Amino acid sequence: MLTILINDILKLTFNVQPVRATVTIYIKANGSVVPSTAPIQNIGNYSYIFKSNINDSIVVERDSIVINGAGYTLQGTGSEKGIDLTGKSNVTIKNMAVTNFYYGIYFESSNNITLSGNNITDNYYGIAFGSSTSNNIVCNSVINNAQNGIYLFYSDNNIFYGNDVSSNKRYGIVLSESGNNTIFHNNINNTNQTYLYETSNNL
Repeated sequence: MLTILINDILKLTFNVQPVRATVTIYIKANGSVVPSTAPIQNIGNYSYIFKSNINDSIVVERDSIVINGAGYTLQGTGSEKGIDLTGKSNVTIKNMAVTNFYYGIYFESSNNITLSGNNITDNYYGIAFGSSTSNNIVCNSVINNAQNGIYLFYSDNNIFYGNDVSSNKRYGIVLSESGNNTIFHNNINNTNQTYLYETSNNL
């Protein structure tokens, strides 16, 4: 019996896995991925494809790229931004789940950003962006976020089409001092559907 007990204890000891600290991943302006061990395949400094689930944030510093989650999940610890696209243009984010961040996807002073086919769930805010124009939010699921599903501030001429914006705890879509945005053919079913603050000419 003592031998069996010792063997069981040893098995438990050697099966304990260390907790991995999260490290922010950068897609640098020169196209490189830092750290190089991040599970993202870089094809020609243009296309970036997830190779597995990622438990880190991603900061994008390069314009004119496509980031394809390939069905994998980007997961946080309840803080930070899942994907930070500040000051970027012509970036597409598609086919990934983004969960458990303060902001699931965040960008500011950016244009021609496309978010397509993503599941953005269980964050504090789902998608938030400010001072940004001519972006396309198409066919995403923005569900069960603690505050607003989609939050715009000082942002004009954006298109929201075919999204499922549901079960968000505060508002589905908030437009704050944002105009000339087009929102159509979305499913919007939340605690409160929309909130408009000092906005004009939205359709």
